[in-house]
Amino acid sequence: MGRYAMAAAFTLVLAGAAMAGKTQYFVVQDPVGNCAVVDSKPADHSGMKIMGPKSGFTSKDDAKAAMKGMGGKCKGTVG
Repeated sequence: MGRYAMAAAFTLVLAGAAMAGKTQYFVVQDPVGNCAVVDSKPADHSGMKIMGPKSGFTSKDDAKAAMKGMGGKCKGTVG
C-alpha cells in the first residue's frame, strides 16, 4: 500500500512540475504593421513577425517595455 501512495505522490509532483513551465511573452507584428504582446510563440505560417529576441521575454512587462521602445517599427499597438 505504501508503494502505491509513494508512486501516486511522485506522479503528482512530476505532473505539477510539467504544468508550471515558464510562460514566454513575444512582441509580434501583424501583416498590417500593428504590434502586440502575446504569450505564445506564433507559428511560422501565421503571418506574424516576432519583433525583438526570438526566445521571447520572461515577463509581460518586459515585453511591453520593449514594444514601446520599438518606435516607428509599429504602426499601432493592439491590447
